[in-house]
Order: sequence, then C-alpha cells, then structure tokens
Amino acid sequence: MAWQEYLDAVVLSVSGAAAPMIDRHNNQLFEERPDSHWQRLRTVKGQSCCLFCSAFILLVSNRLITGKEMLKTENRTVRLACLAALVALSASGPLHSLVVSGPKCMAQTANVSNFNATPINGGSFIWFNANFTAKGIPSTGAKVYFRNSTIQFAADQGYSLIVPNAQITFDPSVSCVTTSYDPATNTFYTTAPVSGSDEIFLTGRAFAVPAGFASVGGKVKGSVVWQGMLGSDNEGVSVSWKWGAAVYTTFSTDYSALQVLPAHGNSCTSGGGDHAGTPEAFTQFVVGGARGGGGSNFTGSWSGSQDVSIDSCH
Repeated sequence: MAWQEYLDAVVLSVSGAAAPMIDRHNNQLFEERPDSHWQRLRTVKGQSCCLFCSAFILLVSNRLITGKEMLKTENRTVRLACLAALVALSASGPLHSLVVSGPKCMAQTANVSNFNATPINGGSFIWFNANFTAKGIPSTGAKVYFRNSTIQFAADQGYSLIVPNAQITFDPSVSCVTTSYDPATNTFYTTAPVSGSDEIFLTGRAFAVPAGFASVGGKVKGSVVWQGMLGSDNEGVSVSWKWGAAVYTTFSTDYSALQVLPAHGNSCTSGGGDHAGTPEAFTQFVVGGARGGGGSNFTGSWSGSQDVSIDSCH
C-alpha cells in the first residue's frame, strides 16, 4: 500500500503539479502549491519507501520514465516496471546517494522568558530574534535546521506567531558569516565557517503591535515561549540557542530589507560590534520595551540559553 501511495503522488506531480518534496524525518510527501505553501500528499511508514521514492522521482525528472507513460496505469504494468528498475538500482549501487538531503534528526526545544515592564504602544513593532552556537561540526561542514517554530504569549488576547524557518550551512570554504531571506520558502539561509561564531543568527520574526495592546496597558502577561524543532544533517552536533526581543517605532516585515547582522564576531558585513540579529537598516528607530531598553540595545537582552544535542533518531 505504501508503494501505491507514493507512486500515485508522483503521478500527480508529473501530470501537471509541481515536483514533490520529501521530508525524510516524518516520511511525508509534499506538493508545492501556487501560493508557495507545501501541501502534504501522503504519509508513508518506513524509511526504505522514502529511499526508493527519491530514486523514482529522479528517474522521472531525468525523463527516463515520462509523464505520459506514467499515466498508463490501468493494469499497473508501468508501475511494476518502475519498481523493478528501483530494485535493480538498489542492487547495483548505494541508493542512499539518491536521498533528498535534510536533517537526520530533529529535536523539540522550547525557550521560556519574559518581557520587561515598559509599555509597548500599538503601531510599533516587536523584533523577535534568535541566535546560537554549535559544537561537533566536522571539518567537512554540516547543516543545522530550525523548523516549525512559533512564539506564544498573551496580551489583549493569546498570540501564536509562526516564525520563518532557518537553515545554517557550515562551509569549510568560507571565512565569515552571511545570511539572506527567501520569501518563497519563508526561510533564513545562513552560511558560516566551520569555526562558527559566539553568536550566529538563527531566525527572526517581526510582530506589528495591534491597538488592542492598550487595553492591557501595553504589556504582555506572563511568559513568552519560543519553541521549535532543531536538527542537523550530521549526528553528534549540539546547539545552544537563545533569543531576544526589541521594540521599534518604524520597521519592515520585508525581512530582506532589514539588513540582519548574521553574526557577532565574524560577519561578512560590518556591524560595529552589534549583536547577531541586529536589523542594521532600522537601528535608529529602536525604543524601550519587550526585552530591550532602547539606545544601543537593538536585539533586546538575551533569554537563558537552551542546549540541544542532536543525536541519532534510530
């Protein structure tokens, strides 16, 4: 049944839909919709199915098996031929080389902190930003991922903010840290040297403060919880992460316009000693509130650090 579901999903893709994407950790197949969101098509048990499906998609994309042929499935002859080809592939070479890259393991993490007592005016913005350090990065490099992240707090009502994903590539060929934002995938992509930095930008979220904050004196009630899934493509990596939040009177929700400082010590762009996550294009608009006191505190004071060990999932 798992094979049938995977092949049906691929038939959908070659008959007009976008190419599917595989989430190896959850064994789920996704299709990219016109609004740039991913819609789950199938969930399949067993990583071996994921391996063979990866090879199958590559065969389709290389036109060894055309979309027209794939649609001739009434007697399932084509499907059976595909399966036979995949079995032959697995016997003749290392099929793992065909797997879509991604995290080998994802670990749930949460970091809880509080805001200061300074009222936050409606119409202003809160810039939530997180940074991290990593250990166990091999000399050949590795990737760290932060996914499905949300920030939850209560003020005039309860809020749960969806935060952009993050992918950090530790590359032995680079000597300084860069970051960019891709709105199509809602992801911050950062590249860092293997040696890392004392603060590497993880991800951030701009929140436009509504007028309703005034009904509670402009204050957040209780704790602020930032949670998500941390992972790596290399087992044995450990991450220590923390976050801050600062208030700005003028800001942008176009993250590409913020000029986010990607690191504290060895950023490829000059930050004058500012902390990782500083929105360099808007520093003149920072004021007190959230976890910041204004002035030169562009990220807000840091929360406590959360240590996450990314071990084998198996």
